[in-house]
Amino acid sequence: MYVRRTRQMNDTLRAHGLELDMRPILRIRYNTWDALAAGRSTLRPAPHLAAAFGQPTITTPDFAAAWQQVLREQRRLLAQVAAIRKPVELLTFLANRDPNGLWEQRTQSYQAARHTLRAIRTGTLDIQEEVARQQSRLKEYRALGLSLQVQRGTHFRGVSNWTAEETSRRAEFARQMRANEEQKRQARHEIAALNERRARIERGAEASAARVVMANIENEAELARLQLVRNALLTIEGLTHTNHRPSAWWFPMLDSSGEWFNRIVATAELYAEPLLS
Repeated sequence: MYVRRTRQMNDTLRAHGLELDMRPILRIRYNTWDALAAGRSTLRPAPHLAAAFGQPTITTPDFAAAWQQVLREQRRLLAQVAAIRKPVELLTFLANRDPNGLWEQRTQSYQAARHTLRAIRTGTLDIQEEVARQQSRLKEYRALGLSLQVQRGTHFRGVSNWTAEETSRRAEFARQMRANEEQKRQARHEIAALNERRARIERGAEASAARVVMANIENEAELARLQLVRNALLTIEGLTHTNHRPSAWWFPMLDSSGEWFNRIVATAELYAEPLLS
């Protein structure tokens, strides 16, 4: 980034009449890990690399032959993991990658807990239907109450002579409104009782235990996802960076014959990076 910005600045200075005599930067491009094919050592990679290569130890020629394919696989893995949204999808993904069958067992436990919750919810469908009926009645009672208020107000404004008959009619409005209020109170009470009954069933010991099982497995799956992402990022960024800039002490440590160092020297590429366009 700094070279690109320096070039832009120099181009601007030259465009404004300032003559510049800029020497290019000499760059060296190494093929560090490809050159490791010349080595004759057996490596014990760090845990994240061992997971990426799928083996606890690897020879240097095998490492050289596989590392670029491993990078491609780790990039595909990141894309796959990023696309997973649902817990069941994540569990299936982990189970397909697990040769020991541990995630298959966890997936079965998760599905069994889901089945338990579905069965409990199915058992409360009649309660939900009754709640829906009571709510429909309550809506009707509210509409009736508004209608009675309108009728009583219209009657009150339309009467100029309060005879016994008109007074009795107004009293009848009041009686109907009290009865409607009682019906609304009973409906609300019934809805509350039904909801409490449904909550006791859906939050009972069996349902709570199933939710705990699901939550624990989901947390374990998310932790496994994070571990996969961590290993993939460390592998991609680490191998790419070290391929560009190997550390000098690696050469005598990994290949005392010097063949690896000689191969890196032979395959190194020199190129110039100009500071003026």
